[in-house]
Parts: sequence; structure tokens; C-alpha cells
Amino acid sequence: MREIVDFKYRELGKDELNNKKHSHNNCYEMLQIWSGEGIIMVKDRLYPIKKGSVYFINGVDIHCSAPKNPDEYIRSKIVISSEYVNRIADLTECLEVINDLFIRNGGTCIELDQHEAAIIDEELLKIADSLNENTLYTNVNVATSMFKIFAYAHSHKNSYNPALTNKISDVLQYINKNIERKITLREICDYAHFSKYYLCHVFKETIGMTIFDYILFRRLSIAKKKLLYTDMQIADISMSSGFSSFAYFSKVFRLYEGITPSEFRKMNKKRIASE
Repeated sequence: MREIVDFKYRELGKDELNNKKHSHNNCYEMLQIWSGEGIIMVKDRLYPIKKGSVYFINGVDIHCSAPKNPDEYIRSKIVISSEYVNRIADLTECLEVINDLFIRNGGTCIELDQHEAAIIDEELLKIADSLNENTLYTNVNVATSMFKIFAYAHSHKNSYNPALTNKISDVLQYINKNIERKITLREICDYAHFSKYYLCHVFKETIGMTIFDYILFRRLSIAKKKLLYTDMQIADISMSSGFSSFAYFSKVFRLYEGITPSEFRKMNKKRIASE
């Protein structure tokens, strides 16, 4: 099923993306945790890794899973085309559900009890079985299970798990409030009341990347959203996303995406139009 970019059911052990900042263009990601401790970073929020919890992530936003002990980390994961999901949501008049789960704040976390978590798990198992069988009914069965998950999760809004509140989450919030301008390490240290060494050490240990990596990838995520969903001039996008110059933006974009910003826009808009 081409709309599904990645799917794992109850995978145990280290993931190649653990402790690595990453994003998925034009995709949504959903995780359900069954074992492990640590944090999941989504855009500018930190959520605890907790058994039964389900995480809904807008793939274009930078995110990262950082389990303390990857060998004990058990999770189910699905990465699926956002255009595919949005198209079905539009037809079924439930775009607001998708917006609540994936779009607002870059995603959310829902904490479920054992019985509630088992209901989500049952639908993920059905998806796994449908993909393995690969029959005439696979697409409709997968879509049915996915939207059952979305509807069930959305109906448990009162179970939304608030993001962690600590010094690093405060730093993330500060960076994102000021992402459009130049931000210095000294400025962030003064805000957090940390020494440079301590801040850099704790930040890297907590979310698996350096402060400047985080700033760079947040700016790239913002720029990609604007390339995909607005008609802004690319030069204006580079400046409004916090890059010091159009030349630097183009260089960094090509380094990490493998294509120029204009090629990225053309390719993805053409793909969206064809779906």
C-alpha cells in the first residue's frame, strides 16, 4: 500500500531513528508505546515515553524519540501520507479530528489506560494483518482501522497528556518564540540561567541533538511548510524562517533535502495534485 511509508507492529529494540532528529515530508506519524522510558520531542514540546500512550505527529515538524534503554523500547509505528489521510477526512467531514490530533502544536499525546490502549492496539494489529495479506480489501481495511483509531483517540480528549514542563522544555519554547531572528547561545544561557557547558550537555542528553541542530532543523521544518502550503516567494520564506540569507538557506536546504527549495516545491505540489 503506497500511502503507508513505514509500519511496525510492536517492534522491540533500537530504531535507526532513535535519538536522531528527523521529519517526514507530507506524512503523519503515529506511535503507541508498550515499554520503555525516555522522552519524545515534537516540534517544541517534550512528552514522556509511557506505556499505552499514543503520540500523533505532524511529520513535517522535526521530532525525535529518545528512549533511555533502546533494548527495552517496544512500540508500534505508522507513517502514512498526510494527503491520503486528509482526503478521506474531507470526504467523511472529520478534518477537525485530524487538525486536533496532528496539526495543532505539531501533534499531541494521549495517555490511555490498559483497556483503552488495547483497543488502539487491536486496530494496529488488524492493519498489520491486512498489509501482510495484501488482498483486494487491504486498502479499505487499513483506512477503516486508521480512522477508528483517530476517532477513538479524539473522543478521549480529556486524556490528552500535557507536555513536560522543565528547563529544557522552557528553552525549546523560547527558541521557537524567537526562531525568526538570530539567536545566540549566550542569549539562551542567560534566559535559562545555565552555563554554556551545562546547557549544551543537558540539551543533547535530553533530546539527542545539539541546540544549533535543533534550531536549524526547526527552521527547515518551518520553511518546508511554507513551501508546501503557501505561495510566498522563496526569498521571503528563507528570511521569515530565520535564515540569515537566501544563499545560506538554499545551501542548507540542498544539503539536507538533496534538492533546491524550488525543486522541492515543484515536486511536492505536482505529487499532491496527482493524488
